[in-house]
Amino acid sequence: MNKWFLIVIAATLVLASCTANRAVPQTPTTTNEPYTGITTKVAILPLKAMDSQSRYIEKMLSVRDLNHAFASHPQYELLDMEEVAAQFKLSGYKDVDALEVEEMKELVEMTSSDVLATGNITSSRGDSYSINLKLFSARTSELKQLNFSVSKFKQDRWANLETSLIGELDKFISNEVDKIYNIAINYYSSGNYVEAEKSLKVAMGLNPELKDANYYLGASYSMLGKQNDAIEYLNKSLVKDP
Repeated sequence: MNKWFLIVIAATLVLASCTANRAVPQTPTTTNEPYTGITTKVAILPLKAMDSQSRYIEKMLSVRDLNHAFASHPQYELLDMEEVAAQFKLSGYKDVDALEVEEMKELVEMTSSDVLATGNITSSRGDSYSINLKLFSARTSELKQLNFSVSKFKQDRWANLETSLIGELDKFISNEVDKIYNIAINYYSSGNYVEAEKSLKVAMGLNPELKDANYYLGASYSMLGKQNDAIEYLNKSLVKDP
């Protein structure tokens, strides 16, 4: 008898709990954490309109669209395009399409940027415009060519920029991280622990999820006699990969 009485009480409590949950809406918890890594500063030089029809798109990109594209990506900072244009004018260079690597290096120093973008716009067919860009990395001197189209219509143009510019920039930075990380491991293997530490910090700042990075940073600290830092990062390595 006691057994069945307890079952009835338990069932009643479960039903009451379900009713209460239905009556009070549950506030969803947000899991998005603020970006705390290294911010990549992007300088876009004045885009070159190759024909009269492209001038309108060039203006829209410069005054609104590119700012909109970067606004929701805290890992990037689009430098003020008017200031960048003024610095480009001061440099004395005339043609963004004719810039050599050494000249790009000079311009990233002038603009204090991590990535420099240069390019042009050409009207193609109908309401479509072709954009040709070069991305230059101040960190690794890597060059990447981008070719994509944008629409005359604002919403379509924003969608194209999200996938063809921001998406490709993500891949560019990812490849850059891999290169910096490999350089760091080479420094570590050759016993240059000071440079290994510097490169590892940059790579981890751009991608905190790098496999084994905490281990190598902790090991570098250990070899440099920084035992508290070594313990901290070796423990982080153990947490990620027991």
